[in-house]
Amino acid sequence: MRKLLVTALIAVMVLSMASTAFAAGTATRVAFSDISGHDGEWALTVLGALGVYSGEQGLGNAVKPDDPITRAQFSKVVVEAFGKGRIALGMAGIRPAFADEVPAWAWGYVNCAVIMGIINGYDDGTFGANKPVSYAEAVTMVVRAVAGHDAVAKAYVAGWPFNYIFHAMDYEFIGDVDLAFPNLPATRADVARLLLNAMRVNQLDKNGLPKSPAEKQLADARIVTGTLSNYDLATNSVTIGGALPLAGTVYLAGATSLESLMNLAVVAVKDSADKICAIGKNVAATTYSGVFTGLTTIDSVTYLVFADGTKIPYTGNVLVRLNGDLGKTQADLSAGDECVVTRDGSGAATYIVALSFRNADYLDGVTPSTPTTNTILNRHTDGAIEVLPTAAVTINGSPASRDSLAQWDVVYVAENAAGKAVAVRAIRRVVEGTVTATWETYPGPVKYVTIGGVTYVSNLTLNVGTYYKLALDKDGKIFVSITVDPTTPFVFVKSYTEYSDGRAVATFDVAGTAVTYPIENHAALRTAIKTAADNGYYGWLKVTGVSAEVTDFAAIVPTDVQATLTTALTGDNNDLTFTAKVYPRRHGNNITVEYKNLGANQTLSIAVTDSAITVNLATDGTGAITSTATGIKAAIEAHAGASALVSVSVATGNNGSGVVTAMTATNLSGGAGDFDAPWNILANAGGAITLQKDGVTEFYGLSAPVAIYKGGVYYVRSSVGSGTGYTLRPMTAVFQSVKGVSVPTKQLFLYGTP
Repeated sequence: MRKLLVTALIAVMVLSMASTAFAAGTATRVAFSDISGHDGEWALTVLGALGVYSGEQGLGNAVKPDDPITRAQFSKVVVEAFGKGRIALGMAGIRPAFADEVPAWAWGYVNCAVIMGIINGYDDGTFGANKPVSYAEAVTMVVRAVAGHDAVAKAYVAGWPFNYIFHAMDYEFIGDVDLAFPNLPATRADVARLLLNAMRVNQLDKNGLPKSPAEKQLADARIVTGTLSNYDLATNSVTIGGALPLAGTVYLAGATSLESLMNLAVVAVKDSADKICAIGKNVAATTYSGVFTGLTTIDSVTYLVFADGTKIPYTGNVLVRLNGDLGKTQADLSAGDECVVTRDGSGAATYIVALSFRNADYLDGVTPSTPTTNTILNRHTDGAIEVLPTAAVTINGSPASRDSLAQWDVVYVAENAAGKAVAVRAIRRVVEGTVTATWETYPGPVKYVTIGGVTYVSNLTLNVGTYYKLALDKDGKIFVSITVDPTTPFVFVKSYTEYSDGRAVATFDVAGTAVTYPIENHAALRTAIKTAADNGYYGWLKVTGVSAEVTDFAAIVPTDVQATLTTALTGDNNDLTFTAKVYPRRHGNNITVEYKNLGANQTLSIAVTDSAITVNLATDGTGAITSTATGIKAAIEAHAGASALVSVSVATGNNGSGVVTAMTATNLSGGAGDFDAPWNILANAGGAITLQKDGVTEFYGLSAPVAIYKGGVYYVRSSVGSGTGYTLRPMTAVFQSVKGVSVPTKQLFLYGTP
């Protein structure tokens, strides 16, 4: 229960911002995948955000914080940290004057670091590019990197390396880095901590005195501390004392989202464009989740009280996001609200995210969402309500889509101030049978009924000897009597399973009851359902107007939606949107796009294998990527294989001029819908229909009758003649027997003229 509660609340935390986050272009992420909780997490996050550290595979991947750093790698990070990266780029074509080999990618950095007086070669004329840097060497070089400090360090009485170590301690280069064993190889994380400290150290003048005003690589004005009291991805800003603009990507330390930093003390760093690029916690914080019961005061200390007995102290008004709406306080909470509480280092509450659910109701019906409209739940008592795309929906405790909710579901809805559902807890448990006993107990009265030997608490008055189909609430109590109208059955395809012995079964939800049918002998039905499963969706079919002769069907099925992918690369103006081109049986979810850096001196090229598009990026002599977003767009459009799979556009908010970064193979997503149209019916012999489109021929073994669509109406015919312009639906269903007429399994639905 606790896990489901936290999952639902996390979803609600960001729903009010989710609709604009991607459109605005701001993304939050961790700098590296292997630094969470590491002592160097903050330093590596900041230096990753500032472009100093990148790791072997780029931001978002591993940086290996506990690995040693080589002299070539150190040259790179120290030059970038102190703002000389462009100079290094200009020297990238000059081979360093050392007797041994220096990797070509490091030439510019090594040349620059040598000229800056930060690093030297060995007495034998070698550089030792791949040798690890010791802590003593690292401290020496970061001291040299800050103007004026080298001369003062050399003047210490102690010999090397202790003169530099003592100087570094005096001027706050060291921080929390452990220098007990200065000759051991320095780790990448500790070098990052030393560099970040050094970037905050003031330069010294020619007399060895601190410069005034201070001159620091990372100026005080670029460090912001305070409480993060709000964020708005629609305007790309955060509030830390005042409103501050966000960079296109914000890297987080000690957190996975801005929401998890709300009302906590944070430290943030601005990039060279004066935009926040990194944010981290400035205090130790924990979270607690539970069901709120009330407020209390004990010995002048105020507490939030929860159902498990937990009491959390608080002072003043605690900021609360209630059902997705910010600006509430603890006074707005009600008993039964489900809460996630952020606590500071002292254990006091600083921020609460809460869900408040209405009383149980049941659904008279559901109007599924479309590309332009939200799902509508028609509640019996509380009326219609829209369900937001970001709503946390569960059915019997398991995550579910909003469109999978159905008539007779017993629901508990949390709605925001705008009257829209941000979370729905649905219970789909049915008991069916004849009531054999009823009685009441007091105080109450509490009603009890026995059905099939099991006793239930009932909200209804039921009669002994009467057969009922009943829906239960979350507590297992009988909540509503289901009246199944035999003229309006509905079905929902829930799952499809194939077994190694050749068996295949499909499970349908028929009027709230799961029914499983063997379908291994129904080739077309099996193909249709399997195709839908492969594309990641199933579907609804509702039957209306059923009479002695089945004639009229109204289908609720997804429309064509092409899969898309919008990249979210580091940097500005370098993102593209890839949109799948719909073709029979697929909608692009299987298409992948990958950006590869194959090393130095490469030209831009495109490769396509099946549905995988690989963009081999252009690079210069140092291995730095030179391909821009618009260049990739043009290359894909010119490539026959790639352009047959996708269309490409510059992403919203970008102009395409920016240089891209490497990107692992990423799937397009969101594709769904009907099969491509039109198909032609060539023949119908012996129950087998032959379909043809664009030279593709498919056979379907059918059991009569077959449903054919015309003018908004489905007709059931025992046979199908030849014709053109039919659309093949990817979803079908099993119908109940109604009014004594057995309606067999439908293997296929064809749209067109019967």
